Amino acid sequence: MSTRYTAFDGYPDNQWWVAAHSGEVTDKPLPRILLEEACVIYRPGPGQIAVLEDRCPHRQIPLSLGSLVDGSLRCNYHGLRFGADGHCVHAPGVARPTAALSVRSHPAIERHGYVWVWFGSAPADASRIPDYAWQVSPDWTGRIGYALIGCSYLLGMENVLDTSHFAYLHPNSVGSSGYADAPFDSWIEDDGTVVSKRRVEGLKPSGLFNRLTDAATVTLTDEMRWQAPSYLRLQTTVEAPGATFRMRGLAPYTPERRGAHHHWFAHFCDFPLSTEQQDVITRVAHEAIEEDRAVLEVNQSRIDDGTAHEPVMLPGDKAAILMRRRNREFLAQIGRYAPVRTGR
Repeated sequence: MSTRYTAFDGYPDNQWWVAAHSGEVTDKPLPRILLEEACVIYRPGPGQIAVLEDRCPHRQIPLSLGSLVDGSLRCNYHGLRFGADGHCVHAPGVARPTAALSVRSHPAIERHGYVWVWFGSAPADASRIPDYAWQVSPDWTGRIGYALIGCSYLLGMENVLDTSHFAYLHPNSVGSSGYADAPFDSWIEDDGTVVSKRRVEGLKPSGLFNRLTDAATVTLTDEMRWQAPSYLRLQTTVEAPGATFRMRGLAPYTPERRGAHHHWFAHFCDFPLSTEQQDVITRVAHEAIEEDRAVLEVNQSRIDDGTAHEPVMLPGDKAAILMRRRNREFLAQIGRYAPVRTGR
């Protein structure tokens, strides 16, 4: 049976993508495939960041297997060394390394707790990095987690925009009964942002919140905001007797390849959290990610082998439908990025 159901519409051109969260990157090279391109991320010096093609031009050995020497990245096979701009600064037996010995350097900026990397045909424009300064504000407490999930980043974003599944897939982690039947709405704002909002009254606190309140029931409002190409901002407001608190998170999605994506997830509260509370939130968040992984990877595999049919949509899919529509408009407007090399 033929199907129009796809998990990939193309990579948008000229975009900033999250390559890592700041805590992942040290002076030890970090390998990561981004938009099908093998990259290596590292710190040439304190407070600095570099993203290079993960391939020595000599024998094609991954530079991520190398080490830092005086701020340059050395291939540990034959000792070639590269600066943060990708230029070869030393090649044994070569007086002046030529341009042929250079590797590609990707524009990268560290901001708001993340490393952002630019993939595009136009020069990098730092003003287009979204402002999530609250995530490094002392007024908010939380952590950033990471997972590599074997499905398209579009499927991953559809999953988060549809909060109705929280009642069934995540009853003991980030959701509980009452989600599916609670009032919700979804819309597109003038700037193209897709919003999904759901308010649940008389909700028994889930595993994510029962360490933050002693209330038997709370009123919870979830608001998901998607901004092209892949920036999801989450805000949850919990109203309990005598107290109201907020939890926010930036959940950026970066394609590894067509059928896999990098997913960062953050939970920050507008009040101090103890180490124990942060540990619980981190554990519950990882439980929810694994619950999502189980269904998303099956969905992707059926799309890949051609056995997936066109889905019969439910009311809770409205935000996902709006996101896919807006994403296709966005791609038509700004064009598609063609990976320079296929990643490992």
